[in-house]
Amino acid sequence: MLLYAATLVILGAFVAIYTALQLEGPAEIAGNPAALLTLRATALPAFVAIPFVTPWLARLAAGRRAGLALVVAAASAVVIAMTASGVVGPALLLAVFAFAFAIGIAAPSVIETVGGLAGRARGTAVSLFTFFLFVGASLGPQAASALAEYGFAVLVAAVAVALLAGATLILTASAIRAR
Repeated sequence: MLLYAATLVILGAFVAIYTALQLEGPAEIAGNPAALLTLRATALPAFVAIPFVTPWLARLAAGRRAGLALVVAAASAVVIAMTASGVVGPALLLAVFAFAFAIGIAAPSVIETVGGLAGRARGTAVSLFTFFLFVGASLGPQAASALAEYGFAVLVAAVAVALLAGATLILTASAIRAR
């Protein structure tokens, strides 16, 4: 259950960050479809890189890898939050790249952990993972919209806190499993 609770955060945070950028982000981005498209495109190289780094990352246990990936995503979200009043530049682009990369590492790492724990019920466990992943994706824009009135930095900081909570749940589940 800890892993499923953490799964809500994975795509929830991803969608919330992009919703935050669209609704309340830096002036050069918020409400500018071309700028948003360009910013979203910075995630593509991150997703392309993931299969190439996976053999190296596989040296870490899947639960640890997922937890650390969410910590990296949270740190990236903090950098994204700091761009709220600044000029859009390389720091934002690199932070969005790192954020997307970390989320792209976390999702398959959690599914590997869930599948490893499920034994013969692997199909059901992966189906539940998918359910929680998409529920999180559906809740992300709702949360971003609800927090938008507090400003971009607060909204993205809340996402960072949620990511750290998810990392804690995953690392706790991994520690329990190791016993």
